[in-house]
Amino acid sequence: MESLNSSYLSELEEIKKAIQASDELKKFLDEEEDDDYRALVQKYEGAIHDLYTRVANDNPLQLVSIEEHLLDSEYEGLYLPKALGYSVLRGRINDDIKYYRPQNHFKNILETIINSSNFEQINQRIGQSIQIGFSLSSDIWIT
Repeated sequence: MESLNSSYLSELEEIKKAIQASDELKKFLDEEEDDDYRALVQKYEGAIHDLYTRVANDNPLQLVSIEEHLLDSEYEGLYLPKALGYSVLRGRINDDIKYYRPQNHFKNILETIINSSNFEQINQRIGQSIQIGFSLSSDIWIT
C-alpha cells in the first residue's frame, strides 16, 4: 500500500476543518440527537465519498491510507461504516471461506468505531459488516 497523495491529503484536511467548524456538529454536540448526526452525515459524507472514489479510480493502492486518515476522531466517525465494509470485502479468502491472514485494517477500523464518542450513531449504520468480518476471520484471531 502507498501513502496518501498530498493533494488528496489536503482535500481530506479541508473536509475535516469544515466538519469541525460546522453548525451541524455544534448542534449535534449540544443536543446529541440522532437526527443531528444524520444531518452531519448527509452534509459531509458525500464529499468524503467523492474523494474516496477518485482515490479508488486513480490510485487504488492508497485506499488503505485514506481509510487510516479517516480514523482520526475529528472526522466524527463519518464514512467509517463504509470503510469497515470495504475492509471486510478487501481480504482474500481460502477454500474454507476464511481469511488467509489476520485483517489488521479491519481490526483498526472496528476499534476506532468502538472507541468513538459517536458509537451509538455509527453502530446503527454498520449492519452485518462486523458479523461477516468475524465469520471470515480465523478462529485463532477472534479469540
